[in-house]
Amino acid sequence: MPHSGGGGSHGGGSHGGSHGGGSSGPRRSNHYFPGSRRYRRHYYDGRPDTYFYSDGRPQKTSKGSIILVAIIGIFTAAIFCVPAINSKARKLDEKYARPATRIVDTIDIISNDDDLEDALEEYNDITGICPVVQTIYTEDYEANYADLESYAYDTYVHMFSDEQHYLIVYAIPKDQRDAYVDGDLSVPDYEWEAMIGDETDNLYNEALVVHRIQNGLEEGKNPGVVTAEVIRQLGETDKQKIARPALLNPSLIFPMLIVGLFFVFPIVLMVRNMKKEKEFEYEEVPLEENDIASAPYSRGDVYGTTIGNNSAIRKASTAGSIFALIFMIPFVLIGIGVLIGAIASLTKGEKQTGLFLLMFGGIWLTMSLFGVFSVIGNLKKANERSDTLPQRPSPMPAASDSYQYWQSHENCKADHEDDDNVRPGFE
Repeated sequence: MPHSGGGGSHGGGSHGGSHGGGSSGPRRSNHYFPGSRRYRRHYYDGRPDTYFYSDGRPQKTSKGSIILVAIIGIFTAAIFCVPAINSKARKLDEKYARPATRIVDTIDIISNDDDLEDALEEYNDITGICPVVQTIYTEDYEANYADLESYAYDTYVHMFSDEQHYLIVYAIPKDQRDAYVDGDLSVPDYEWEAMIGDETDNLYNEALVVHRIQNGLEEGKNPGVVTAEVIRQLGETDKQKIARPALLNPSLIFPMLIVGLFFVFPIVLMVRNMKKEKEFEYEEVPLEENDIASAPYSRGDVYGTTIGNNSAIRKASTAGSIFALIFMIPFVLIGIGVLIGAIASLTKGEKQTGLFLLMFGGIWLTMSLFGVFSVIGNLKKANERSDTLPQRPSPMPAASDSYQYWQSHENCKADHEDDDNVRPGFE
């Protein structure tokens, strides 16, 4: 629907318009820690192997992960950049029949009809937008409308069936008309309002139009003269906008920075890592007693508490993964809902909205599903993982054996006759 492109009045100044329209990776350390396994980085070129400890099997950077990041980056670029590219100023494909005249001088105050008509037609040729100028008495709109903006909106809707017009309405009091035309009154109590179609937004320059028209009228210039000057200036700026390549659109700067920072730069690092990782292979090697002894805590802590703690930690991790999986389900449903909305918009002919929703829903659903599958993968790994610490060897015989040993002397051949000071049962 059309909307205000600004306006003003004598003594009241001007006004602007109203526009319509997952989880962390495995822990690694050079020292053993509870729950970790020992791995070796074996180099193919003969360099010494290096050892480290990790609570998850180390993974190399895969082509699939790079492709996934690239796909997400492309979707993100489309979401941010396509609207910016579409906002590039273009000459409109005219959906209307050009009128015989673009001036509706109801109260006969325009002093330069021919020059104004030429300026309006030149602008029409440059942009495909049809500008129309109308003059009325203030009393003509006050009887039925609260303000000139409301009158201009209603007039636009009744005059035009498209969104490719400008309608600029000038109004002065009826009792000041003759004095103004005769030159006895240089600046009447005028009002003016611009109403513009939605398809003209990329070409309309509100700051230029409002400032120049308001200042010109305050200087006592005729509405026709002011409009001709402003329309020609607007035509020159729009001609430059139309000629500017889409990739030089200033609104593309921020989206390109986002895509470069969060996708292009990481992809470069991933490719570099993948090349380096071709030089070696990860191999799991058995834990040794020295590995556990080198841990930054006591032997008793390692043997006495780790096994139980590992079990508790694994249960907590599994519960957390299940919660994360449940948490991700609404996000998947939202993505599906957005895609359904996109299809509905495209079916209704709302191409721009439909394409935007399609791209947004696609990247949303892709990222949500990636999160779901990542959580499922972590759950599988958690279920397959076993305790890595050996059981603590007991320095004493089992309880039942010690009881039989200390209570039975049938097989004891030692001489205990002199053991007078030994406690009974411990001879």
